[in-house]
Amino acid sequence: MELSNIVDEIVDWIPSINYNSSDQQLSVFETTIRYLGGMISGYDLLTGPLAHVASNASAVQVLLAQSVNLADALKYTFDTPTGIPHHSLFLDSHSYKEGFDNSIASVGTVQIEWQRLSDLSGNPEYGNLVQKSASYLLNPESEVWPGLLGVKLDFRDGHFTDLAGGWGASSDSFYEYLIKMYVYDSSRYKIYRDRWILAADLTMKHLASQSPTKPGLTFLASFRNQTIHRWSGHLNCFAGGNFILGGQVLDRQDYIDFGLKLVDGCHATYNSTLTGLGPEGFGWDPNHVPENQQG
Repeated sequence: MELSNIVDEIVDWIPSINYNSSDQQLSVFETTIRYLGGMISGYDLLTGPLAHVASNASAVQVLLAQSVNLADALKYTFDTPTGIPHHSLFLDSHSYKEGFDNSIASVGTVQIEWQRLSDLSGNPEYGNLVQKSASYLLNPESEVWPGLLGVKLDFRDGHFTDLAGGWGASSDSFYEYLIKMYVYDSSRYKIYRDRWILAADLTMKHLASQSPTKPGLTFLASFRNQTIHRWSGHLNCFAGGNFILGGQVLDRQDYIDFGLKLVDGCHATYNSTLTGLGPEGFGWDPNHVPENQQG
C-alpha cells in the first residue's frame, strides 16, 4: 500500500517496545512468526524494494536492532538437552510452561526468521540454534511413512511421542517451511528440499483422499499409526498453495496439478456454507457422519 505516514508511525513506535519483559505466557512459535518475522520482513522491504516508503532511512535500522533484542530475549528457550526449544515461556521469570514435548510445527517453523537474522546481523548463533533443533526433524529417529512425521517430540531426547499427524494443526507449517527454506537459499538448504519432496510424494500416495459423496473433490486425510482418518480442516487448506509453490520451484507439473485439486477441495468446503465461511474441521467418511447431519 506504500502508506509512508503509517510506516513512519510504526518505525517510530517499535523502539519503545521492551522485548525483555512480559507478564504473559509467550508462544515461541507465534512470537517468532509474527513479531520477529514481521520486523525482519519490514527491514528487508524498507532497505530494499520499498526503501522509498520510509521517510527516515536511518530509523529503519531499529527494526534489525529490535529483532536482535527479541531473539536474545527468547533464545534461552533452546537451552534443553537436545536444543529443541520449549513451546512456551515466561520472560519475566525466565521459566517455561510445564511439559517436555513440542510440536513439529513449533520446532520446524522458526528456521527462516532466525536464520535470516543471522544472515543480516552477522551473528551465526541464531541460525545455529534453529538448525540444531531442525536436525531432529530432518533426520528423524522414527517416521510414520518416509517424510511424514508424528506431531509431538520430547525435547529431552528428540524422540517422537506419537505417530499421528497430517498437514493440519501442529504439523502444517513444518511441511510448509521445508520448501520455503530451499527457496530462501537453494545452495545451503538442499536437505530441506529433499525432505519436502519425500513428504509430498508420500502425501500424494497415502493421504490424498476423495469424497464418496462429492466425486471429484480431493482432500488430505490425517493418520494415526498408518491408519487413515478421513478428516481435515481449514488449517490444511494452505497445502494446495504449498504444492503449487513446490511444483513451480522444482518444475514439477504433478505437484502443481495436485495442489490445484486441493485448492478446489477446500474451496468447495467454503462455497458449500450459507455464509461462505469454511468449517473449522470437516470429514468425508460415510461411517462417521454425526447423527444430526445424516440425510
